[in-house]
Amino acid sequence: MKTKLFLTTLLLGLTLTIAHARNTPRPGESGRFTPYDNMALLYGGNMGRANALWTEERLRPHVSYVDNEGKEHWLFDAFLALEIYDKSTPAEEGAAMGIGYGNHPADKGNWQHFIDYWFTEGIGFDALDKVVGETKGRIGKPSTKRKIVVSIPDPIPYYDFRDTTSKTIYWGEINGRQMDFARGEDRLAACKWFVDTVIKRWKKAKFKNLELEGFYCFSEELVTKDNGYNPAIKRWEEVYPALSDYVHSKKMSMSWIPYNWATGSDRWEKFHFDFVMIQPNFLWHPEYNMEEWKDRLKRYNLSMELEIDDKVLYGAPNWESFRERFYYYFQMCKDLGLYGNSVLSYYMGEDTLHKLSVSQNESDRQLYKDFCEFVLGNIQH
Repeated sequence: MKTKLFLTTLLLGLTLTIAHARNTPRPGESGRFTPYDNMALLYGGNMGRANALWTEERLRPHVSYVDNEGKEHWLFDAFLALEIYDKSTPAEEGAAMGIGYGNHPADKGNWQHFIDYWFTEGIGFDALDKVVGETKGRIGKPSTKRKIVVSIPDPIPYYDFRDTTSKTIYWGEINGRQMDFARGEDRLAACKWFVDTVIKRWKKAKFKNLELEGFYCFSEELVTKDNGYNPAIKRWEEVYPALSDYVHSKKMSMSWIPYNWATGSDRWEKFHFDFVMIQPNFLWHPEYNMEEWKDRLKRYNLSMELEIDDKVLYGAPNWESFRERFYYYFQMCKDLGLYGNSVLSYYMGEDTLHKLSVSQNESDRQLYKDFCEFVLGNIQH
């Protein structure tokens, strides 16, 4: 009897150990949500951009890829909609969607315009839904609907974010009351309004091939009263983790991509984030010590963003050195044990991936293929 009881207890312990191992979150994941694999960053809403509209043509190289044998593959399974400035017309000065970008901060009208942009018929989410649908008609359904993550603009406390004496009542009204961003609860209320408005528009749109997966923290650092530089102008403890919890109540995740040494990246779990990928920024800064960066990534259990922009295009100034650093990201990702084992995100400038895909230069086209093959190798679901 004792032997049987011992064996039963041992087997139960082994079962629990295996179950725990299977549910152990991977780098940069909370474990609360089913992860996506590869998230493409898409900047849109600033009509002053050279490529202002996310059309079907621009989106196609992000949705699928045809290899050297002529076989077409699904590519990115997640897309992040975000923007730095809101410009309704190219001539406008623009309102900053985040702290530190200059100009006056975006108000409720700017936040609404950002939402309207992505839900405009013929571009944005509508165009992406159509491209995924036409691709599905050629190669069959992907394993999951393509996931959409939407960036929440920073609720900036002051009209001049550097000046704590500047006005705090500028954003607009909710239910007939002016929001005062000197109050943490009003900043949080504005962000909740944004989340609710996006969800409402999403339900109304009834996209067939896309899923609203979650939201994104726009600020690349999270300074709080006990951590970081100049907390008086940021005060993120007034917004997070309560905003993350609100998003979770909608059964959606919160993602974040801090810059390479960002305040808050060492305590991302305390903000209740779900997917966190840190930027190396090495593409533009070869002087950065990547060994120190890799140690930080491992110490704080983070995943990684890969970066590419037009500086890698053939003929751009110093294009070969920029391209060399981009390829180094591939090896870093593998050396860190992230490749094939974590969520990755990809900064691609304004239109770089599309430009590579249609380039007449052989080395550009090869870079596009190498990029896509790398993305394919990280597909796990």
